Amino acid sequence: AAGHDMLSNGHSVRYERVGRLLDRFRHTFSDRDAGDIDELFRWYGGFHALELDDLGLTPPTKWGVGYLTTLIDERIADGARLMVATNFASAEELESGMIGGLVDRAGEGWGAPLATRLFDTRTGTVRVVWCEAANYRMGGKG
Repeated sequence: AAGHDMLSNGHSVRYERVGRLLDRFRHTFSDRDAGDIDELFRWYGGFHALELDDLGLTPPTKWGVGYLTTLIDERIADGARLMVATNFASAEELESGMIGGLVDRAGEGWGAPLATRLFDTRTGTVRVVWCEAANYRMGGKG
């Protein structure tokens, strides 16, 4: 919904599943026609907003975590928008608004550097938005 709102206001938005994004990064090293990783970072950097979906669904690799963390760092440094959808939260955290558990769970597989960047609410760089909608894959019944 946020991406559609931005599009309707004339902003460029790119939606990407994290697994597919990491595949694109990997292909720059194995497929000459895929370009190089710097070109790909510049291409993603050209969008006003980047929406990353399903963080945590794809098993992390050290390599993938490194490049994803770099992409997040670049967007933060450029003041560009980044929206990340993940299911690292528990029902209790949703009710209390606590994010400590999110950082811990995200950090377990994805590393503390990535987790602390994603949930950095202290500096004002990040705003965590809870979506309490029912899972549409379950017919909207929770």
